[in-house]
Amino acid sequence: MKIDGVAWKIGGRMEVGDEAGRDSADRSVFLSEFKNLGRLDDVSRSVSSVLALLLGDAGLYPSDSDLDIPLLVSSESGFSRSDVDYFRDFVDYGETAGRANLFVYTLPTSPLADASVHFRLTGGITYLETSKLSPWDSLMDAVSDKFALAETKGAEPKRHIVVVAEESEDGADALAALVSSVPDSPDSFSSDPPPSAPSTIHELRNFLLTR
Repeated sequence: MKIDGVAWKIGGRMEVGDEAGRDSADRSVFLSEFKNLGRLDDVSRSVSSVLALLLGDAGLYPSDSDLDIPLLVSSESGFSRSDVDYFRDFVDYGETAGRANLFVYTLPTSPLADASVHFRLTGGITYLETSKLSPWDSLMDAVSDKFALAETKGAEPKRHIVVVAEESEDGADALAALVSSVPDSPDSFSSDPPPSAPSTIHELRNFLLTR
């Protein structure tokens, strides 16, 4: 299994591969109109931004057709800030005046749902809750199982996009990687786990770029 591309947002900067970063508020990362961009919560906005960089770098965005690429996301925080925002809004305004759109972002698949519509990704979305494993290890285990299942059925394994996202002091950090079962080139990133699992998105970024 190989990582064929990686993009991330850490703090106020977004980068893909080893290119120069750009400000996370720069909407130019979106190459076509992103419907309802303004209503996205912090995690969804960060995830969508890094996916724009990742898919654009891979020549898959913008796309004239649907892309059968599954999306998987994991997080240690569980995006609890969106739960708190919704609860506070409900307490302040009640059932009738509260903002229903805040409820949507209490669901952990919402960041991928928004992104899949915009990027025409039709391979399905999955949220993996972490327990003993780190978010990265959980994602790699899940993708490995999917590749193994496809091979036993004699099917061609699909590329997958895996996303690690975490709430941060200034919004949310996110990292997205394009995973394939067969490397496209010797320069692809290896997904072999490090001696100790990266505990932050910054550590995970550094690990992937040194493979």
